[in-house]
Amino acid sequence: MVDTQRERLIALRGQMLAEQADAASPAVARALEMADAYVFLALGYLGHVDELFPGELSDPR
Repeated sequence: MVDTQRERLIALRGQMLAEQADAASPAVARALEMADAYVFLALGYLGHVDELFPGELSDPR
């Protein structure tokens, strides 16, 4: 059950990012960005390890 929900949430994140890119207004894009943060949090609870904003943090090496 956990694996299935994790996969659904990963798919949902992808769909939300696509909607954010095509948002009708900056406000809608921002709301989708905020929703993505909560979905990301839920993924963390399910053991998913990923970056919320890939490439935002530089490699400390």
